[in-house]
Amino acid sequence: MDTDSPDPNHRGSRRKPVIWVIVGVVGLTALVWWFWPESRLQAHMSSVEVEGYVKVAEHGALGNLPSSTVVFVGPAVDDVGRIISAPDMTVRLLPPEAPTTTYPGVTPQHPHAPAHVWAGIAVGDWDDGCNLSVDRIFESPDYQENLLKEQVEGIRDGSLFMLKMVTMCGEG
Repeated sequence: MDTDSPDPNHRGSRRKPVIWVIVGVVGLTALVWWFWPESRLQAHMSSVEVEGYVKVAEHGALGNLPSSTVVFVGPAVDDVGRIISAPDMTVRLLPPEAPTTTYPGVTPQHPHAPAHVWAGIAVGDWDDGCNLSVDRIFESPDYQENLLKEQVEGIRDGSLFMLKMVTMCGEG
């Protein structure tokens, strides 16, 4: 028997193509993850944890910007930086004098809509160019349908916080 000719029944001859297929799939997955921001931001957002809080809403892009948004509700705390965590990300609190923003809810389509009131309270950055912004929501009709009556009351009286977290990657 000629030992130099490939034997189709030999196990070693089948392993090399399978290994190259696996290497190719892993490499392609890494490239897609790196160059397709939606996959990175989804991975980052799913890694964010807020101790003692429950997720009440989740949605994708803000307009044309690739982003991921999650809203949490939980007990009021003095330092949200203590309760927000994600691998390879550090949360930094914004100065307490950060302005509260009010966006009038009244539009021609919704003449009696309530206002949106929030304040930016923290930010975070990952090494790959993605970032996290954290807003404390004081009033927003957008998430009311996801909340219990007691949660709405707690947010209004300050005993509960509603935290809106937005992750974005790249320029934006």
